[in-house]
Amino acid sequence: MRTLKDAQDEFAKEVRADEDLIWDRGWIETDDWWIVLYNNREYYETQNPLFSLAGNGPFVVPKDGSACFTLQTNTSVESQIEERGQRVISRSR
Repeated sequence: MRTLKDAQDEFAKEVRADEDLIWDRGWIETDDWWIVLYNNREYYETQNPLFSLAGNGPFVVPKDGSACFTLQTNTSVESQIEERGQRVISRSR
């Protein structure tokens, strides 16, 4: 069973080393997934929406070791969780 740390490590393997991203501040746990939320460092430091990434779909890491995937950006994370029969257990604050 993958843990939150495993999920964050999986995400780190997928991103380019030259991207200054932060992915350890936002997450959602569902029954079967860890969802890693991320953005660039400048956005987190300033909270200025002008620095926020566009199109950065939440990264899903199934707890059972299945292949990772990305959620869509054109609809809410919550609705996609519900559509796929998942239930939010906990989330970062």
